[in-house]
Amino acid sequence: MAGLAAADRCPIPEGGSDVYGRFTGTGRRAVTAVLLSKDMGVTHAECRRVLPLVVPDARLTWQGTRGRAEWPDRSLEIELGPERVRRIASLCLPRVEVTLRFHGFSDRQRQDLLARFNRRFQRAGG
Repeated sequence: MAGLAAADRCPIPEGGSDVYGRFTGTGRRAVTAVLLSKDMGVTHAECRRVLPLVVPDARLTWQGTRGRAEWPDRSLEIELGPERVRRIASLCLPRVEVTLRFHGFSDRQRQDLLARFNRRFQRAGG
């Protein structure tokens, strides 16, 4: 994340998540963003179609492969990696790395949004 030194980045055990923040005068880390990357079996078009259903109460904008969902008190940045293909024998599946950056979310808000995200992108069979 631009503007944060390596010392300001501290990994947390959340399945591919990182917390970004700055130390406050009290020695406590003030969290500014949480980063989560997911390797997903979708195309860019599917992401653009489904994401408005994940964040229906936000203002969602896209610029190329980068999206931004904005609420009055927080925002979510979405970055889509290049479209790839996962081959399993004769089966070809789409594959995209999706990076989500949560700014200003409480733990509960982030968990709720991730639950909606996972439900909306779930395929048959789980």
